[in-house]
Amino acid sequence: EVSQLDRLGQEVISAGTGAVGGRPATDHAVSAAAALGADASAHRSRGLTNELINSSDLIFCMTRHHVQVVVGMVPEAAGKTFLLDAAGDIADPIGGDARTYARVAGRIQKGLRKRMKENLL
Repeated sequence: EVSQLDRLGQEVISAGTGAVGGRPATDHAVSAAAALGADASAHRSRGLTNELINSSDLIFCMTRHHVQVVVGMVPEAAGKTFLLDAAGDIADPIGGDARTYARVAGRIQKGLRKRMKENLL
């Protein structure tokens, strides 16, 4: 669980391959996160940088395209960059309705839990 990250000395951050930095989460994103017990009201977008890639131990991406972008930016990151959901891409919900955001949030949560078990516990 996310609550265990501090104890394990881990930090999870979010960055977008096409994100404009400093933008707040959409209302639907905040609501979807709240329904899963997370507070995204203070979240601000962050663009992906070479520095973030290099300082990360593992990078999980929502889509195969994002994996390609990360590896294109820092080829040495290929061995630590993976799809969040090994079953396939998680489409960005931007522009979708509340139900779409809730569905995507659930897939992200499931992917994070699985990846945490694989890599941290």
